[in-house]
Amino acid sequence: MVLKNLSLEIAIPKGVEVNVVNSLVTISGPKGSLQKEFFHPKISISADKSKNLIKIDGKKLNSKEKIIVTTFRSLIENSLTGVNNPYIYELKICSGHFPMKVGIENGKFVIKNLLGEKNPRIVDVPKDVKVNISGDKVVVESINKELAGQTAADIERITLRPGFDKRRFQDGIYIVKKG
Repeated sequence: MVLKNLSLEIAIPKGVEVNVVNSLVTISGPKGSLQKEFFHPKISISADKSKNLIKIDGKKLNSKEKIIVTTFRSLIENSLTGVNNPYIYELKICSGHFPMKVGIENGKFVIKNLLGEKNPRIVDVPKDVKVNISGDKVVVESINKELAGQTAADIERITLRPGFDKRRFQDGIYIVKKG
């Protein structure tokens, strides 16, 4: 097993402020702020405000620990992007057989009359995610890429019917654009 050191640098965009305390990284920008804890005994994260850089250092890492360093880098880059430009997922409502009713009630995404079902299907919407419904389009928006993507996937998944061919039974809500 070969142990190596790995050091990565991430440029901080203008208008974004980064604070690192121990393993807690706080990123603030024009659209909001995000906090995430990145803990690993061999990996350290620091912010150099004079050079506008975030530095991730790993000492004596094996191949699996190097993957953790690059994962930390991706999560930080996603947060830096999200506080400037929120992540938007567009979904399309397809109801060919029964008129589906979709709405937001008490912080929950509610689908009524999917394929004539009596019981509504419900998805919890996290507080940091905005869901807008207009006509046959649903827009999921958040500065946190993980929350936006998971909420869009949950909405799509709750309308799936196992054992039915999606080419023929197209009723449901489907992700059509990720951004």
